[in-house]
Amino acid sequence: MKKRVLFLLVFFSYSVNAQMVPSFLGVYDKKNPNGTGTVTFTNCSSAGKDGPSQSDCNTSYSGTTLDGDVTVTSGIQLWTVPANGSYTIEVWGAKGGSPSQECVSLSGTTCRGANGARMKGTFSLNQGETLRIGIGQMGESYLRGGGGGGGTFVAKGSDHSGATALIIAGGGGGGHYFAETVPKQGQTTEQGASNPSTGNGYLSGAGGSWASDGANGTHSSTGGKGWANFLVGGNKTYVSGWSYGDGGFGGGGGGCWPGGNGGGYNGGAQVLSYGNETPGGSGGGSYNAGSNQDNTAGAWDSHGKVIITW
Repeated sequence: MKKRVLFLLVFFSYSVNAQMVPSFLGVYDKKNPNGTGTVTFTNCSSAGKDGPSQSDCNTSYSGTTLDGDVTVTSGIQLWTVPANGSYTIEVWGAKGGSPSQECVSLSGTTCRGANGARMKGTFSLNQGETLRIGIGQMGESYLRGGGGGGGTFVAKGSDHSGATALIIAGGGGGGHYFAETVPKQGQTTEQGASNPSTGNGYLSGAGGSWASDGANGTHSSTGGKGWANFLVGGNKTYVSGWSYGDGGFGGGGGGCWPGGNGGGYNGGAQVLSYGNETPGGSGGGSYNAGSNQDNTAGAWDSHGKVIITW
């Protein structure tokens, strides 16, 4: 009888602590998915126009709260909602690629690639729903200029093509050492922003969008792919003396003479340039379907990321 009472007391103590600790500490406990939690998605140390592989993310998330919980398909990270509830999702778009040479027409470092946007909102999600997450990667940098930064996308749906956009942060425009206007940052508006065109000669690749691929540029530079084509970044020009940088995964456009344009809800538009008359790359647009919004343009100077709390 005494052994039975002791067993029941130990079991009761364990049960109470197992339920209280995750809620008290705010740590995601996989054995208690109804508790509170925080998970952080990154580019899994991947860079360039293609997204991370499964092995990249397995390595990056090993030992974290995402260990074993992320499936990667064509660079898109899939995560299953652990419980019904209110989720805050915060996303950052990636920075555009930069020249390593000194700025000629602009002062200081103002011709460098522009920062990505930051977007934050609250969403009601149900246990078992699939979130599909594309983390923007920085535009490739090169001697004279770089590619557009990738946008960061979070959508909900059991299949890629039928997913619904929840929140998207636009990537920044690529820079060029001879740019006469500062590249545009990732914007909080859906449309994004671009500099006025100059001349009539060269086009870099446009940023990929939620609904479409970005337009191709000249001299073999290509636009970033849109959501339907898994957000692959655009190809750089074949002329190595120009903005010889691929667009970042997340729909960043490839560089030509001017820097590439950022990916986003609406990717950064193309701008014309000719010789010394060079505008900075366009910034991608953003989207937020959540409540309690908190959005900031040009807030992030690295690869994108996503933080989800509940």
